Amino acid sequence: MACSWSKQPVWQGGYINAINDSVPGGVITTVPNNQAGQGQQSLPGDHVVFDDATTQGISKTSVGTVYGGYFQYVTLDSAASTLYLGQALYWKLTSNTQGVYCVTNVQTGNRPAFAGVVLNPTWTAGNWSWIQNLGRATMLVDAASGAVSPGSSMSLSAATGTSNASVLVSTVSDATAPSLFVGISESTLGATPTAGSTAIVDIRSAVLRF
Repeated sequence: MACSWSKQPVWQGGYINAINDSVPGGVITTVPNNQAGQGQQSLPGDHVVFDDATTQGISKTSVGTVYGGYFQYVTLDSAASTLYLGQALYWKLTSNTQGVYCVTNVQTGNRPAFAGVVLNPTWTAGNWSWIQNLGRATMLVDAASGAVSPGSSMSLSAATGTSNASVLVSTVSDATAPSLFVGISESTLGATPTAGSTAIVDIRSAVLRF
């Protein structure tokens, strides 16, 4: 049996790391020709795949560098805490009233359902934007992490501090669980990363929703 998308993903343009839609797909003020409604736009749960060359043209460099990978259009939990670039996001599993494509940076009750990475740190809670699920991505690293170097196995951290919430670690006691594995580091941070450090991580494990 052939595989197919459940819906056709549509890219509406703009910077992928600066989108902050108050309604799914954003507000279209002019109806396209021959369309009875708002026309083609991003729908909840849409997936897109871009290579490095493409992401260079659709990422806002003042926010950060976006690398090629697999991306999904989701809503941010209205109760999410302050976001940071590169933070790990989880599918909202507890007290979710916003639908199946809702993500949060609150670990309690949601870890290890890793959904992807924050691309837009100014994303408003309750709004829609794109996250990266797979591929090379900039990710926060916990200051309590062990040494990080190219090839380090990176896993979800249990840290709950403000600047370290929803981050990755290379060596801590709970990082040995297979369900917490995220990917492989391509960066060198030394033996004692500082709070707010980031690493380029090749994300290999995420819970995908279609």
